[in-house]
Amino acid sequence: MRKSFVLAAALFLAFCLTLVSCGGAVANESSAPESGSSGESGEEKDAQADAYLDFTQLDDGTYMISVKSGAELPEEFGIPATHEGKTVTKIADRAFYNHAEIKSVTVPEGVVNIGRMAFSGCTSLVNVELPQGLTTIASGAFKKCAFSEFIVPQSVTFIGSGAFGGCNMLQRIELPFIGETPDPSEFPYGFIGHIFGTRFGDSEKIYDFIPRALKEVIVSEGCEHIPYGAFASCESIERITLPKTLKSIDSWAFDCCTGLTEINYNGTIKEWNAVQKELSWNSWEHSDAPERRVTVHCSDGDVSFAFYN
Repeated sequence: MRKSFVLAAALFLAFCLTLVSCGGAVANESSAPESGSSGESGEEKDAQADAYLDFTQLDDGTYMISVKSGAELPEEFGIPATHEGKTVTKIADRAFYNHAEIKSVTVPEGVVNIGRMAFSGCTSLVNVELPQGLTTIASGAFKKCAFSEFIVPQSVTFIGSGAFGGCNMLQRIELPFIGETPDPSEFPYGFIGHIFGTRFGDSEKIYDFIPRALKEVIVSEGCEHIPYGAFASCESIERITLPKTLKSIDSWAFDCCTGLTEINYNGTIKEWNAVQKELSWNSWEHSDAPERRVTVHCSDGDVSFAFYN
């Protein structure tokens, strides 16, 4: 009798578990999206984009985007990759100008050009995601934005004057080259102050244009040349990372970098010593500058150099 009771209880428990598991499977099926719903989601996203953006078709059939007049954007905004089946390739001049409500922007793959003053005045913008494949960041593109760090994709070949002007909270920036273009024949005086709105040789004190918050600069792998006066008057910078691909450093590259204490080099000591260093690469142009030591951290050890600034 006892055995029969135990057997009956076991069968009843098994039956209950079967019901629960079947009910769970049904719930999962009912909550799963039906076939084609991803397309509907895409249409919804297109409709949302249409509510905020104007699309202008370019000569090559692709689209340029800008924000509709009077539109108020969400804090987090993703730019669509396509419109009517065609790729979005450009963000127009002044496209997001003075939209202080946005805090985060994602730029999709396919966009190759960010126009002049495109995000200028976006004073709450703290996060920007850019795609590999982007080639142009025009002048004033991110003027007065609020991010503390910024990564310029290695695919970029042009950075306009003042692209990061007034970005006073910028502490760390990663760049594929120093100057306007990676080609010194096009822009021989590649100066990092250029991206903050200065031009080499300005009569005004160059440092006034470079954010005092800027502490670290990383030059991406692939860069071969640090040009004349590259970091001139960057008094606040403490750390600079240089790539293993580096072949030469021009004169006065670190002129007046009085806060610089370390250089991180991605190659060996032997490779660092093989980098061609022009006369006064580690000096200030005034002969009365005091000597101090800067440590170069290589992959297999450290070396120390006298800096006269």
